Amino acid sequence: MSKTSWKIEKLHSVRPTEFFQLVQKNKEYIHPTFPVTISSCETLWKTKSFFSDSKNFKKQGKGEYFILKEEQNNQIIGYFQIKNISQKIGRC
Repeated sequence: MSKTSWKIEKLHSVRPTEFFQLVQKNKEYIHPTFPVTISSCETLWKTKSFFSDSKNFKKQGKGEYFILKEEQNNQIIGYFQIKNISQKIGRC
């Protein structure tokens, strides 16, 4: 079994084309759990819109998107979203 070292970065640290390629490469696998991501990234144009929407999502204080990258080759290996961020809660 191999071990992968990875790092977390904000979504906008990558280009929409890189994210589009990740989604397209894995769309059959991720479709059952990420259907909205699949539909939001069907084309490069829609992926760019997804990036724009994610900026607005953050500006509204609703959450933020992050990506996971392999440290060794800087390749994107996944992404996740943190929702419902509240400044009123002092702990996670």
